[in-house]
Amino acid sequence: MTHTVAAGDTFELDPTFGGPETVTVEEIDEDSVTLLFDAPLSPRNDGRINMNMNVWAPTITEGRATELATATLDAGMNYTITVEITE
Repeated sequence: MTHTVAAGDTFELDPTFGGPETVTVEEIDEDSVTLLFDAPLSPRNDGRINMNMNVWAPTITEGRATELATATLDAGMNYTITVEITE
């Protein structure tokens, strides 16, 4: 899915399998966006999932895919987020 947003906006995701439902755009810089998820997500590092994550606000750099996963070992969701900043 694609969303056009500004700082302070929120948008909804499909909460299937316990994933986040609401994402808030915390900040937009010239080459990155900081997002706040209403449910714990973990960065996907070498296929490992951190089960101790709290609600997290990653900064996503433009042109670089960021992979996140729900904090579960069963039937979780993986998200790949990319950012394109336009004026």
